[in-house]
This record gives sequence, structure tokens and C-alpha cells, in this order.
Amino acid sequence: MHISTQKIPISAILAIAFLAGQMAFSQDDSEDFYTLDPFTVSSDSDRGYFGTRTVGGLRTNTPLLELPLNVQVFNSDFLEDIGALKINDVLGYVSNTTGGDQRSDGGINIRGFGPTIYQDGLDFAFPTTFRSLDGIERVEIVKGASAALYNTTALGGIINYVKKRPLPQKQTHVRVIAGENSFYKGMLDHNEPLLDTEDLDINSRFVLSYEDSESWRPFAFTERLYFAPSIEMLFGNHTTVTTWFEYQEDDLLQNFAQPYIYRGTPTDEIPSSTTQTPDGLLLNLPIGFFRGEPTDGKQTESYTLSVSATHWFNSNWSAKLGLVGHEHDQERVETFISSPGSTIQTWPRAQQSIPQDNDSFSGDLGMVGLFNTGDVSHKVLFGLTYNASNTGNANIRRWLTPDFNVFNPVYGIGPGLNQFRDPTDDVGARRRNTVNASNRSFYLQDQVGFFNDRLILVLGGRWQDVRALNNVMNRDATVPTPNRSEDNRFFPRVSGVYKFTENVSGYFGFSDTTSPSSGQTDVDGVPLPDPSTEITEVGLKFDILDEKIFGTLSLFENIRTGIIVPDPINVGSFESTGEITAEGVDLDLGIQVTENLQLIAGLSSMSNEITADTRPARVGLGFRSIPNFTASFYASYDVTEGSLEGLKVGLGMIHEGDRWGDANNNFINPAYTIFNLNARYPLNERDTLSLQVNNVTDEEYFGFMTAERFAQAGDVRWIKLTYDARF
Repeated sequence: MHISTQKIPISAILAIAFLAGQMAFSQDDSEDFYTLDPFTVSSDSDRGYFGTRTVGGLRTNTPLLELPLNVQVFNSDFLEDIGALKINDVLGYVSNTTGGDQRSDGGINIRGFGPTIYQDGLDFAFPTTFRSLDGIERVEIVKGASAALYNTTALGGIINYVKKRPLPQKQTHVRVIAGENSFYKGMLDHNEPLLDTEDLDINSRFVLSYEDSESWRPFAFTERLYFAPSIEMLFGNHTTVTTWFEYQEDDLLQNFAQPYIYRGTPTDEIPSSTTQTPDGLLLNLPIGFFRGEPTDGKQTESYTLSVSATHWFNSNWSAKLGLVGHEHDQERVETFISSPGSTIQTWPRAQQSIPQDNDSFSGDLGMVGLFNTGDVSHKVLFGLTYNASNTGNANIRRWLTPDFNVFNPVYGIGPGLNQFRDPTDDVGARRRNTVNASNRSFYLQDQVGFFNDRLILVLGGRWQDVRALNNVMNRDATVPTPNRSEDNRFFPRVSGVYKFTENVSGYFGFSDTTSPSSGQTDVDGVPLPDPSTEITEVGLKFDILDEKIFGTLSLFENIRTGIIVPDPINVGSFESTGEITAEGVDLDLGIQVTENLQLIAGLSSMSNEITADTRPARVGLGFRSIPNFTASFYASYDVTEGSLEGLKVGLGMIHEGDRWGDANNNFINPAYTIFNLNARYPLNERDTLSLQVNNVTDEEYFGFMTAERFAQAGDVRWIKLTYDARF
């Protein structure tokens, strides 16, 4: 890479992990006890595709019925049955969860706001590509702000990946996938016990996968290598230390977006393929339109080393140490349409190179204790978290001539990835910057149970200290401009659950979170205060009709105040008087219709709009790409007798309602509905064949849109065949 940043020594993880492992020998193994792991959820409590317990919500192993949050947990059976290759394949079946960028795991919205990505409860993200799911056991989606426990101010919530762990039995899973558009993928998942003694068990696992594919999108392709070995050591009955290493290398070319609508006054001939609407002239370009150059591309490498150590002091007290170090490097060249065209046919294009490297470290030390004060029970969690990251990137841009005719595209103008990657070339860097950030925090939470835990109050919060240094050097600058920021704050949480019966509970939650402002000042040069958000949620959880219907119904309201808006009197200055309000209802269900038929479903309705602004015309505007209604289901049926015994078929539906296509609500991105079909048949006890058809009706739609020139087409119908062998 060409951008230099201070590296975080991953050797520090190994040193701390070694010390954590030594905890095993401080415990007297003569005490033999069993207790529910407070930090890890097993699949034993799963109900079909749903997990009924989660760690992601309160950072402790908690039944969903006792959780004052809306949390959805999808296990490995669901990931396998729907043929999930990336996180967006899963999120379509979660209520009020939409979006998804075609370039990476970004662009996701939960209840209208972006989430933060975590892995086993630690801050983790693949910033510029898709994370492979081959090493993932389950996915937890925590809706709503979680700043009281996590180092994040994201209002959408958390997506927490739970990694595959080594198992105590020898087993191997081989998978081969072949699909349309020259899609080929192979995966090997192998477990191997290494040692089994009275005092020490050692189990190992490694996952290896390789993908080589083209695309229905012109010029697009993906080549990916993923490797994830892990080892777990169990010291007696009291200490477990697990270490994972992950490596992912991507070489790919993606089709990012296309012009959707022309809203100017045409000065040239209007093509007959366009459609006039009150909002403007729909271009109706082919769904596979490619805006870039065939020589564009992206190459990324990601290395991750993580350690988890859990120790039981006795049956009531336990501690967990989690550490993760991550390095992500990128070389990327992309060609994009920079603005609406001066005519309806020709649009200006620019090509930019974006080299980037990122090093991050996250550590968390938490302790859980169970005790009673009289008739009141307590489940106390407290801990320390430390995050640090160093990021360096550049943006090098060159304009391409002539302008691009979107109705008759001609390619072969840009230099491409291999020739356009040096920030020191004669083009000149539009921007270079490095960001060094750290976050230290302390969190405390008490789940207080009254009346034999019929009423559970969750009280607590997190104090954090955030520091960042952003060195920015714009074009023609000789020295960088430093921008330092420091922030100390406390995030409170008050929530509770009341069990009407053993199978029905109601919950409420209130939290107040703030997020750092962008550094603007008022007319007197005084820094503006940070925006704050009040989150209120009430809901109902149920597991009824002999455990046949399991679900959560939620009503929520997020009011974000202190939004930075222009000063209407003093041009160039700002004030913090803007407000955004999001409110709605979610319903997520898991239903065992019959012994052979199971169904998951999600419904949501939401409004998300600007409720205060110094620009009156903006009051009442809704957020772009956020539908006011979503619906989804996935039904699977197992054939248990007859000539087709063993056959499993599944049908999924994902619907998103109308969405605004831009920030000014000038045009609508229409609603869409897609259907997915899956079938699996065992050839024998070892071998299985699966057929998957995504977007069965070949619906043409735009799933993500941010402007007239930036509409991302959803995938067309795609068929693939999968062979699985387990032995």
C-alpha cells in the first residue's frame, strides 16, 4: 500500500491470550460444577431456523422472552437452506431491514438508520467488500441503539456475527456449488479433536473456500479465497480459550449503479425508450447497464486474529476476555458518473483510484455475577472495552473525455487498476488522509428480578472516552491539516420485561444517545453541540400454542435532535436546531405450522421524516431508500414419507414498498417483490443435492438508490446447484 499508518502490533493479542490461558491453572479443578455459559449460545435451544437465546442483546446469554429489545437470531440451518453467500441474503427476511450496497456490506438500514457490524461482540467490519459467511455459525440482528453496552452510536442497531467454533467430534463437510454466469465455489469445513484428557481437551477446525465467478452484469467478476483455522482448549471444567485466524482475499470488478431519471430540460433528441413521468424522464436503461470501465477493479486482503477466553470462578461468577486484531488493505479503481448530464444522452464521468489500509484492535474484559439481595435476584455485568484503529487512504481522480453516452456506451477510455494506482503520478491526489482513533469505555448493567423474576428491570449504562486525529491533505497542499477531537460521555439505559405468563411477556426500553458532530461552528465560531437521540420502544414477546408460534411485536420512536442545519441568517454558518423523527412497528414470527412445515415471517410499517429544519421546504421530507412498508416470509416443508422422503423444499418472499429516490423527495423508487425457491434432496446418508432459484419471476427492480444518477439494480433470476457431503 502507498498510504502509511501506525501499525497495531497483533503480537499484543498473543501475549494477552497467553496470560488468559494461564487462568486455567489458578482454579481448583476438584470443584466439579456445570453452569450455563453466560457468554456463549449453543444451538440446543434453537426453534427451527430461530435462536431462542442470544448474547448480542445484553452481552449475556439471555432468553429472547426476557430481553427488552427486538432481536432476531438466524442459525446455520437457515443460512444453509437459503444458500446465503452474503449478509444481505439474510437481512431480507428481517422486518424493517432494507438496503444493501452492491459494492460491500454497507448501505444497510435497520429502522431507517445504519447499523454497526460486530463479531462475537467485538467491533469488526469489512469496510470495502463482502464478508464471507463460510466461517459464520449464526447471525444476530439487534434493532435499535445499543450505545449503553457497545462502543457504537449507530441508531440502527447491531449485526453480530457468531463464528463457527471447533467441535469435540471429528467431522468433515465438503460443498461444491455451480451456477449460472460461470459461478463456481468449493468449501471444506473440517473438525478434528487433537487431545482428550481429564485436565485438557483440544479441538481444532478449519474452513477453506474458493470462489471464481462471472456475473449477469457486463464485465463483472469475483475471485475469492477464504481460510479460517481455529483451535479451542478446554482446561478442566472452568476455562475455555479459543483462537481464530481468518484470511480473505478478493479480486473483483463490480457494477456499481446507473442513471435512473433525468430531471432537467432536454436539449437533445429524447430516445423513444424513455418514459415521461411527473417526476422527470425515466431513462429505462437496460438492467445490466455498466457505467464503469472494463479495466476497473478492486483487490482487497483482510487478516484477522481473535481470541476468546472464558473462566468460571464458581457457579455464579465468570469472566470473559475477547480480543481481535484486524488488518484490511485495498487497491480500488472505479469509474462513476459524477453528475447529471448536460443533455439527456451524455453524462460526465470520472475515474478515481482509492488505495486504503486499515488496522484495528478491539479488546473487551467482562464479568458476570449472579446473586440475590433478599427476594430480589441480580445478574450483573460489568467490563472494560478498548478499541483503536488507524486508517489511511487517498482519492486520486481524473476526468474522462468525451462525456459518456448512456444510450450508446463506448468503453476503453480509462487506464484501469494496474496503471492507475500511484498517488504520486501526474494526476495528483484529490485528497489524502489518515485517521487514528481510540475508544476507552466502562460499562455496567444489572438485570434485576422481582417476584420470582416475573418482573425484570435492566438498568445500566456505559461511560466512554473517544479520541481521534484526522490528518487531511487536499490537492496542492504541502502539509496535512490536523483535526483533533476528544469526547467523554455517559450513555444510560432503562428497560424492563414483565412476564404475563411463562410464554408471554411485555417489554419497554428507553435510552438516550449522542453522536459526534461534524465539527461545524456557529456564527461566533463556537463548536455546535452533538446531536442526541431519544429512543423509546415497547413490545410484546410470545412463545404460544405449545411452542408453535414464537415472535416479537415492537412499537418504537426515535427522535433525533440537534441536527446541524444551515444558519438562515448568517450564510456559511450553522446551527443545531434540526430534528428527525422515525416511528413504526415491527412484527417478526417463527411458526411451526405442522410437524413438517415451518414458517418465518416479518412485517413492518414505518415513517421517517424531517420534523424541524431552518429550511421550511425540507420539513416533512422522508429519507431516501427507506420504504414505509416491508414484508417477508420463508416457508420450508420436509417430506417424511413416500418416494420423496427426505426432500425439503423452501419458498421465500421479500417485498419492499415505495421509497423516495433522492434526498429532496423528487421521485419515487417503486416497490418490488421477489420470490426465492430452494429444494434439497438426500442421495444417501452422506450426500445431498440442492437447487436454488433466486428471483424466480425475474423481477427488475432497484434495491438501493441515493440520487438520480445512482440507482443499484437488484439481481436478476439466478439458478445454482449445490452438492454437500458430510462424513
